[in-house]
Amino acid sequence: MKKDKLGIKSKEKIKAGKITGIILAAGASRRLGVPKQTLLWKGETLIRHVAKLALESGLDPLIVVTGYKSKEVEEKIRDLPVIIAYNPKWEEGQSTSIRRGLEEVASDTDACLFLMSDQPQIPVALIKKIMDRFKKCNSMIIVPRVGESRGNPVLLSHSVFPDLYTLKGNEGGRIIFNRYPMDFVDWNDDSILIDVDTEDSYERLLELH
Repeated sequence: MKKDKLGIKSKEKIKAGKITGIILAAGASRRLGVPKQTLLWKGETLIRHVAKLALESGLDPLIVVTGYKSKEVEEKIRDLPVIIAYNPKWEEGQSTSIRRGLEEVASDTDACLFLMSDQPQIPVALIKKIMDRFKKCNSMIIVPRVGESRGNPVLLSHSVFPDLYTLKGNEGGRIIFNRYPMDFVDWNDDSILIDVDTEDSYERLLELH
């Protein structure tokens, strides 16, 4: 199988099938003041919830990128069948965690589904719907959408991986959305749009259950 200089498969070899999950869990949660990955929801930490729902969805392998308070975060998931990838450059922004996750991705991966460590309420059904859409349509980018609002998790085909390596600082994968056609999976529950960045948003998450 041909590879480019980044180790990514050549486009002529595309075959939609193998999807790797990557959970971004390296941030310092500065606005919240505590590591949100280890906050509790429904009796378990956020990071453990997200890892378990990703595994239940059939994502295999599943990579968890850690950074800030890495030992505390990794302790919550060490018994799960995940690949832990510590990012020593986490303070330089989310782009470094994206690249660190991609370093663990096998060369025969067709796409990566990026999940956030502070969204334990994402339904397994939504993740499966995104994965099924990719396997049927082989879209380059798939994003869940509630009305006009875009959410997470986001699936990126391996054909856009080289662009992810060019991200800098705190740039996330969304910055490349205007470079490629996007496919949307519509969802009718706006709770998927909640992420835990502040005490108020954490309270909103707790109110869901």
